[in-house]
Amino acid sequence: MLVLLLNELDTPTVLLAFILYTLLRTLNSARIPVATIRLGKVGGDFYDVVEWERGVSVVKVKFGGSTFIEIYLSLTSAVFLVLSITPAVWTILKLGTYYVELVILLTISIIFYRFNSSYLRNVGISVSTVPSVLYSTTVSAYLAHSLGRGVGLPLALATNTLSILIGCDLLTLKYSALGSRSITIGGLGLYDAVVLIPSLSHLIALLLT
Repeated sequence: MLVLLLNELDTPTVLLAFILYTLLRTLNSARIPVATIRLGKVGGDFYDVVEWERGVSVVKVKFGGSTFIEIYLSLTSAVFLVLSITPAVWTILKLGTYYVELVILLTISIIFYRFNSSYLRNVGISVSTVPSVLYSTTVSAYLAHSLGRGVGLPLALATNTLSILIGCDLLTLKYSALGSRSITIGGLGLYDAVVLIPSLSHLIALLLT
């Protein structure tokens, strides 16, 4: 698979990818303050890790209340968002069509990731990796087949990144009030779902299409 992937990439692309990886890895622990918001009438279910005499269990707990929370964005995720979304915006402007189809696809993807993620107290948002990678790869392959690799893959990368950001992080902000008074979107840096899943699906689609 590595040989096939290298055959798909030229030397400048590989060098640029290595530089970007080094940059993102260096910025892994840095974060940007975004906002402080008040979460009123917060309620719902979350998962907590409970230690028993015979081991550890994950239980579902109901909660309710209101609080203020500080929101941060990891610098790695911020750079990745810019690098993935900017080419897609330029591609859409040049394409001049498929707006409705892309909005529908983005909406479906947001719904998928919202119901494919859950909050684990003191850990953060947990995302089911295998279904997410399979879904995002399907989106990438579909757009690459429909619009061509040069157009479809940049749009797929932006679609997957935005849908994970919104579905897994922004729509689950209320749950973070349980663990702490602050949340970092993309807190795992290169290993966070908002970076890792779109990147993996992009590489797999590059090999398949």
